[in-house]
Amino acid sequence: MNLDQQNEASVVQLIRAISSQSPREVPEDALADFAKQVWYGELNLAALLRRLLARSDMADEQRRRLLYVIDRLICYPCMLRSKATQLRTILKEWAELKPTQPTPNAIELAARHMLDKKALEWGLEEDITPQMKSVLQYQTRHYAASLGRVTGYSEP
Repeated sequence: MNLDQQNEASVVQLIRAISSQSPREVPEDALADFAKQVWYGELNLAALLRRLLARSDMADEQRRRLLYVIDRLICYPCMLRSKATQLRTILKEWAELKPTQPTPNAIELAARHMLDKKALEWGLEEDITPQMKSVLQYQTRHYAASLGRVTGYSEP
């Protein structure tokens, strides 16, 4: 996705691709496009997420998947701090979706380093670690500078 041609409909498609399947099945290109949108997009992502998360046709499992991916992506310093703060607020608003106790399978996977901490916190038994390798190239200072926008790297 070209960030200059971003629109709400294309971002909604990415959100559906991420939330409708288990994390390990999310296509790398969809994850990469969503990461670029989270990190650098100018669309009001917080408002869009609030609307989508509040919809009754979205299952809690889908919400947890989406919130988990956002939780993973906002840790990178390439995004503006103000945007990260907005997204952290959404994560807090939906924190009640986190289970009080993960499943025994999830605990075992995490103990064997086969499930990341954030996936465990969101009650998932799969994570996006395998796909992140192809996404990380977009969080570099060089890539951020190539966009010609204010990014987390260019903030004082």
